[in-house]
Amino acid sequence: MLALAVIAPAAAGLQTGAETFAVGARHALPGDPGARTRTLEEMRQAHFNVVALPRPAALAPLALIDRLLARAADSDFRPADPGLRTVAVRSSPSPAVLAANAWLAIAQGASAVVFDDWSTLRDNAEFLTAASEFAAEVTRNAPLYAAIRPRVKPNEFRIDGMSPQLTATFLESEQALVLLAINLGPPRQVTFTFSPEIPEAIWQNMLGGGAVNFIAGPDGPTYTRAFAGNEVLVLMIRKRWR
Repeated sequence: MLALAVIAPAAAGLQTGAETFAVGARHALPGDPGARTRTLEEMRQAHFNVVALPRPAALAPLALIDRLLARAADSDFRPADPGLRTVAVRSSPSPAVLAANAWLAIAQGASAVVFDDWSTLRDNAEFLTAASEFAAEVTRNAPLYAAIRPRVKPNEFRIDGMSPQLTATFLESEQALVLLAINLGPPRQVTFTFSPEIPEAIWQNMLGGGAVNFIAGPDGPTYTRAFAGNEVLVLMIRKRWR
């Protein structure tokens, strides 16, 4: 379940996310300094880089964990447009669906993802692992994920075996093109047929590792994929072919 959060205008000392993909959790930090530090360290170990604090609407809702740990005055953080999306933890039926919903936020253009909330994640090891693995990927490759946005071009691909539970979209930046496909349902096999302008070259599988080759076809490159249930596919290619 996703909810769009509105970010307040930038203020003095506010940092922005040009090459930072913000990912974290909503949490009211403890008042005790020791407990506060322990909580922030736990969040950092989960690969989170921000915490969403309960604040008045006029203030930035995100704070950088590293800056908070350093007790710096400039910890406020503003994601790049179009802003952040919140992924509900409690209503997610499984860790796989939780992670898929986080990726769905990126497919919809989010520049920051916040899990709601930290206490629920912390008390459920499997959900915390799923959120942490998502956070590790997007923070490890932050310049890629911070820059990509949905690419709106008609008739770029069709899918044989399409289902309402399958979401697929291209995202792009000046440097890269990304195919993000999310199967929020049971296992299925689908075949993508892309427009001729999409390269048949080697695409990098960002989540599974290795390389993927599209196959030349009479109507454009094709790619057949057997999706597992609630599986996410992220393929990336640099724009050297242009």
